Amino acid sequence: MKIYASDINAFKDRASFNKELALNAKVSGNVSKVKAGGLVDIIQLSPEQVEPTSHNGVQGEGYGIAVMQLKGMLVANTDDLYDWFAVNYEGGTDLQEFYHELAEVANDPRIKAVIIEADSGGGDVNNTQLVANLVRDIEKPVIGFVTNLSASACYWILSQCDSIYLATETTSIGSIGVYTAHVDNSGYYEMIGKKVTYIPASQSTEKIIGADNKPLSESDFAKIQERVSKLAAIFIRQVEQGRSGKLVGAEYQNGSVFIAEDAIANGLADGYATTLEIVNNLSK
Repeated sequence: MKIYASDINAFKDRASFNKELALNAKVSGNVSKVKAGGLVDIIQLSPEQVEPTSHNGVQGEGYGIAVMQLKGMLVANTDDLYDWFAVNYEGGTDLQEFYHELAEVANDPRIKAVIIEADSGGGDVNNTQLVANLVRDIEKPVIGFVTNLSASACYWILSQCDSIYLATETTSIGSIGVYTAHVDNSGYYEMIGKKVTYIPASQSTEKIIGADNKPLSESDFAKIQERVSKLAAIFIRQVEQGRSGKLVGAEYQNGSVFIAEDAIANGLADGYATTLEIVNNLSK
C-alpha cells in the first residue's frame, strides 16, 4: 500500500491488525502469521522513477519513508503457542520478524528514513537488544513516535532512535528495568497428591534454581535477582548510550513510567509531534 505524504486522509487508512481474521486462522488450523512484523506503510516522497522492484508488496516508484509499528506484547518469536496467540490474536509484535523487516528497510536504497510508531508495554528480553542494536546502527534517520505507551522492552528499542516524539500530553514512556517471576506450586502439587523432586546432574548444581516444587529460598532469590540486575544494567547502559547528552538526573533508572511532561523533562523524549509533522520534517 502506498501513502502519499500530501494526503493525510489516505494516511488514516493504513494497514491495521485484523483480530477476526487472526482468530479464524487459529480456529481453522492455518497458523500462518497474519501480522507478525512491523512494516505497514511506505510513505511516498517523490514521483521519481527508480528500479521497478517490489518491497513487501509495494512497487518501487520514487523514494519513501518506511513506517514500522511496534505494538502490543513484544515476543522473541512466535514458535511458542502463547506467543503466537499474543501476536496473531492480540496484535502484538514478533521481534524476530520485526528485526528482519527492519533490516530490509535499512538496506533498501529507496527508503530514506524510518518512523517507528510505538504503543507497547514491553515484553521479552530475548531479541530486544538485537532489534535495538539494529535501530542504533541504521545509517538513515530513524524517528520514534509514541501514540500511547512505550515501556520496558519497547522503550529499550525506541531509545536507540535519533529522536523520540510523543503524540499527546497523556502519552507515557519509561519502565526501564527488568523483572522475572517465580511460582511456588508446592501447595497445588500437595492438593492433587503429587510430590515432585527435581534431580540435577552432579555437576549441575545451579540447574534447578527457582524450581516450582517448593518456596523460593533466600539463596535462590539472591541468585535470580543478581541475574535480572545484570540484564537491567545492560538495559540502562544502552538507554544512556542512545540518549547520550539528553538524560537528566537518575530517576529514569528505577523502573518508573513517566507521563509526557515528565518524560520530556528528564530527557527520555524530545517533545511533542504528530505523524504528519514528522513526515513533513523528514521530507525536507
